[in-house]
Amino acid sequence: MLSSISRNISLQLVSEGSLEDLADARFPGQEFDILIFDVKSARESKEIRQVIGDIAQKIIFLTDDDSYLSKIKDFPSGQAALVRKPLTYHKFAEGLGLIGIHLRKLNCWEYHQCGRGPGQVEVSGLAGCPVGSETSTNAMNEGTMGGRVCWAIGGSFCSGEKQGTFASKIINCQDCDFYKLVHEEQGQYSESINSILGRMRRKNKI
Repeated sequence: MLSSISRNISLQLVSEGSLEDLADARFPGQEFDILIFDVKSARESKEIRQVIGDIAQKIIFLTDDDSYLSKIKDFPSGQAALVRKPLTYHKFAEGLGLIGIHLRKLNCWEYHQCGRGPGQVEVSGLAGCPVGSETSTNAMNEGTMGGRVCWAIGGSFCSGEKQGTFASKIINCQDCDFYKLVHEEQGQYSESINSILGRMRRKNKI
């Protein structure tokens, strides 16, 4: 039962694009109490099980489809659980009353799996996106470079096409699922557009 889980917990959200991170040097020797998989983007449970091994005490699948119940059969009894949406990841954590939470938030290139993020272009062969190299916005909205303020960065690649300035693309950005996700996750702590552009102007003297 979830209520029996230790309250000093490490919590990790995993998307398909970051699944391999659990096995490489990004998390050397690290174990997690809970791993959360959004089953609309996670790989099949057999592959998940093969990659993560015993790195987590409990695996939780977020879903809005009961058919995904079959995904938990490949895990040892009691290791996997299923939680129905629509729970945001933060509300889910708050609902458990967890403290000391480690939650890795997705950057836009991870969410969209575009292959243009830092360290990805060497593999994908695609042109790099300015979002992944915008140092002035690093850590804003708890992201890497411009990965969680991408709507403010001109010349980004969205849907495979190079975009224009902030002013010309922001209306479309506001309809983007990732834009909505970031603002939902950050809530009242979401960086304002004035704050983002102000930092970029100071850094780049624009």
